[in-house]
Amino acid sequence: MGQDSGERPAPARQRQGAPYVEALVAQHGLTDRVLLAGYAPNVWASMKGAAVTVSLSLFEGCPNTVLEAMACGSPLVLSDIPAHRELLDDQSALFVAPRDADAAARALEETLCRREASARRASLAASLAERYALPRIAQQYVNVYDCVTMHRPSGSSR
Repeated sequence: MGQDSGERPAPARQRQGAPYVEALVAQHGLTDRVLLAGYAPNVWASMKGAAVTVSLSLFEGCPNTVLEAMACGSPLVLSDIPAHRELLDDQSALFVAPRDADAAARALEETLCRREASARRASLAASLAERYALPRIAQQYVNVYDCVTMHRPSGSSR
């Protein structure tokens, strides 16, 4: 990023993030098991091949990454927060208390070691993702518009 680009450089804390995480991975001897891919233009392909998708947010609005992982059929380990619970239940994902690293580690281990159970949960999550598919959402908008226009007073232009 050049000085003339008009973009501000990332804060020092963000610039230090990747080296810090890389150092942690190396420190724990996980360089052969953890891929820090950086920017990827085609995340969909990576998500479809993921052994697990983890979202340990403390809060979310609409967790798009979780929706995408559901649609991809990726097993999920999620923080137990309202936004995640709105989308999934205990049969479709593993939930852990926010900020509980030990519980997250156990859920990851269970997901990676019990592949059949993980695949069943992922399959159920994928079927739940259908509720948010574009054709279905578009039809819901059409239904709302139809309902509103059918109940419009006579002679009204709006």
